[in-house]
Amino acid sequence: MSTDTKRIHRVLLLWLELSQALGRVNSNAACAQAPWNCDDLRVREIWQRLTHPENLLALEQWLCQVADGEWADWARKALGTCRERVRHPDESSPPA
Repeated sequence: MSTDTKRIHRVLLLWLELSQALGRVNSNAACAQAPWNCDDLRVREIWQRLTHPENLLALEQWLCQVADGEWADWARKALGTCRERVRHPDESSPPA
């Protein structure tokens, strides 16, 4: 499996994990609209792993493949957060 494919698979699995976690907290409208602001610890932890600087290239590729809608909005937010984390590394950030 190529490096690009592994990168995309890693991010895809994180998106799926995020979707499942959001399904468990579906009564929380704030989580469903903005998982990066969710009160649920599991959702926030997945978001942190998704936006880890290691995923920058994969998120850029992912965004190019997402058509539109809410997931594209989330992908843009994830990419922006990831770029910010690359510019300002935080030693306490969990690994992806």
